[in-house]
Amino acid sequence: MSPESVSRKLWTDKSDIWSFGCVLLDMLTCHIHSVRIHSVLLDMLTCHIHSHLASLSQLLSLKQTLGPLDIITCKELHTVLRKMFQHNPEYRANVWDLVKDVLVQRCLVLCGGAPHVMKTMPSGVTGPPFHEGLNNVLDFMLAYKDVESTQLQILSYLTSEKKTVTGRQDEVVRATCFTMMAHKDSAAVQLRACQMLQVCVEAGTPIGAAFAEGSGGSESNTKLAGKLWEESGAQKQCVYDGRVISCVLSAVDVHDGQPELLTEAFRLLFILSENALSARSFLELNGVGQAVRALKAFSHHQPIICHTCRCIWRTLETHEPPAGVHLWGCVEAVCVAAETHPQDGVVMEAVCAALLSLSVRETFEDKNVEDATLVLLQALRGHSRQPTLVQHAFLALVNLTHVSKAACLRVLVAPGGGSGIVVMREARRQYPSDPQLSHCMVRVLAAMTEHAEVLEELISVGAQEDLKQIEADSAADEDLKMLIQLTLSRLREMEMEKASLS
Repeated sequence: MSPESVSRKLWTDKSDIWSFGCVLLDMLTCHIHSVRIHSVLLDMLTCHIHSHLASLSQLLSLKQTLGPLDIITCKELHTVLRKMFQHNPEYRANVWDLVKDVLVQRCLVLCGGAPHVMKTMPSGVTGPPFHEGLNNVLDFMLAYKDVESTQLQILSYLTSEKKTVTGRQDEVVRATCFTMMAHKDSAAVQLRACQMLQVCVEAGTPIGAAFAEGSGGSESNTKLAGKLWEESGAQKQCVYDGRVISCVLSAVDVHDGQPELLTEAFRLLFILSENALSARSFLELNGVGQAVRALKAFSHHQPIICHTCRCIWRTLETHEPPAGVHLWGCVEAVCVAAETHPQDGVVMEAVCAALLSLSVRETFEDKNVEDATLVLLQALRGHSRQPTLVQHAFLALVNLTHVSKAACLRVLVAPGGGSGIVVMREARRQYPSDPQLSHCMVRVLAAMTEHAEVLEELISVGAQEDLKQIEADSAADEDLKMLIQLTLSRLREMEMEKASLS
């Protein structure tokens, strides 16, 4: 069993690669523990037990280090095994990686087979039977899954025939994912597939049962799809368990220089992340890392910025990143993207959402706190008429000022001059009936008054008047009232101290 299978984390086809590697390693090393033919029966039994235990010990050791592979002296075989025994499934080879290996390709030829044997249509087969209905089209799609041109034809047809897909999303999603796995190197196929999956989502019926056993369709289609599904090493499971997420992230990884594909992929990932299982799969498969790479590579590309930031926001909003998945560089990438589109309200709203979810996870390094605070204030100053943006920005500022003195100091100076408190005040006045913004304003001021360096500046910009007004408007909220009184007392102490010194 692979490390992720033992620890009951997300299973993928790469888990089978580990198991296959174990079988291959046993085959390669069995001669080391071989039994002499002329040994007595007791000696044979003892040696067999030793051989089994030694083999088991070797496989268990691989969970910690790849050192046991050093016993394989053939350089080519050693290289293949190292690809199969990577502890992190993200870096472990899949079947498509293995068939590209020179040694594996030579072995396939010797066995009379080769990867991707069917590249063109057989003689006498003209093309997909579009006039014969969806069942026959899907049968044809699965039967000739290795022919790229055929897959592109069918995906384009299905994308344009939304009414035909409605009610049959399960079968279409399953066939589309087979195509994605069979044509990982084709950016065109991956793009069409992402567009097709979006059609399935938007068609109205949930695609969650896409890989459930016994889904509808013709008998031949169901049998062929089931056979291919089993051959691919995949489990018959709900699409939201991670299969679609895995396929789409693989496309993003292989074709990270294709902006059109990245746009469609992250749009789809954002839609799917509404589901808790998909959001968890996105995080476990390091989707945030993929989003950061896309942000850095295309910081001037508006659609990519919006979709990647929304993915970060939605997945981190309710889920803690799993162990081993880090968010390094995420805040920096989001802030850089914001700097390229400060006047674009759509971009800035997505940026504020991402910074909010990141601030909840306390992923900010000291060097990023000031940049993020400035971005949030800039968003408030330029786009105060966008209520969702304002709410996200206020909440993120609460989180930052609560944990960082640097954020408190930075709030004093807004982008372009002036005070950040004034910027927040003016934004709050746009929504006088929103109690959440008033609560946020009080919490920001309360956090700032914990630092003596900012008290005088708060007094000069009229923070006391803000607090008194909010207190008058929120007389029934006792907890808020107590926090206001505490904050006001700190400001009064500062005023008294300043008066005594003068």
